[in-house]
Amino acid sequence: MSQWCFKIGRRIRRSFPDVPVAFTAILDHDVRHSGIDQTVVFNKVLLNDGNAYNFHTGVFSVPREGVYMFNLAFGAGYESHRLWMRIVVDGQEKVSGVADTLQNYHDAQGTNFVILHLHKGDSVWVSTFMVSDVTIYGSQKLTTFSGVLLYEY
Repeated sequence: MSQWCFKIGRRIRRSFPDVPVAFTAILDHDVRHSGIDQTVVFNKVLLNDGNAYNFHTGVFSVPREGVYMFNLAFGAGYESHRLWMRIVVDGQEKVSGVADTLQNYHDAQGTNFVILHLHKGDSVWVSTFMVSDVTIYGSQKLTTFSGVLLYEY
């Protein structure tokens, strides 16, 4: 059953979703020689309530208007390099993160999260940027992408 939120003097309809929308997907292998602006396909789905995340393309398709929260985490290590990744909505960067290892065998974890008002049909994905020919470490389950519908409009 939906719940409602009202603002005095002006009615704002916000409801908690009757049908949940939430996902967590991981990259379960290393991706070597990744280029700039390459979409990261998180291929192993741990949760996909609402079936809005496509593990073949790496894209989350917004099923209904509302406020969504997304989280990104990614690892770097073994060889020294910088790995830059970002959460993108319909081609526009929303947040980014970096994992920067200065020496071989040093490990780093980049993370970020964002809360956004999105519309039905918007597309959300993760891409690399800034640096080419990098390795995205997934074999240790360090690289994840998650999202959840907090409430509807």
